[in-house]
Amino acid sequence: MEILLAEKVKQMLESGELDDFFEEHNKKHEILEGRFQKFEKYLENIDFDDLIYRLVMEHGEEYCEKCWANGFEIYPNNKLQFLFDYVMDRVPDVDVPEIEYSFMQEIREFKGYYFEAIHGQGVIYRIYNKKDLQIVLQV
Repeated sequence: MEILLAEKVKQMLESGELDDFFEEHNKKHEILEGRFQKFEKYLENIDFDDLIYRLVMEHGEEYCEKCWANGFEIYPNNKLQFLFDYVMDRVPDVDVPEIEYSFMQEIREFKGYYFEAIHGQGVIYRIYNKKDLQIVLQV
């Protein structure tokens, strides 16, 4: 016999399962918020262009080959993913008509760069130099 959705939710509420879920979710959010705050302090003391350059170098041909050899499409490493998570969380969306798109996208301007996430079957990440709209990195 199938349990109706309302009955399942009622069971989850009574069992405390939802409380556990939300407690775990809140812990993860607090950890991420702490990491974002540490990153903001880090940004005060670094040259952001150097950080971008380092991330570009980390996503070079060797990295791409490694992804493909393991049967994956190219994806951001943990550092780049964290940077995109930070920018997408902290910076408002901007409209850049010069950047064309065919799928749903989000663009944020941060420290002289445009960060774009294009959503389709997966996500394509791009970083553009704001000055000339040249793609600096795409994964």
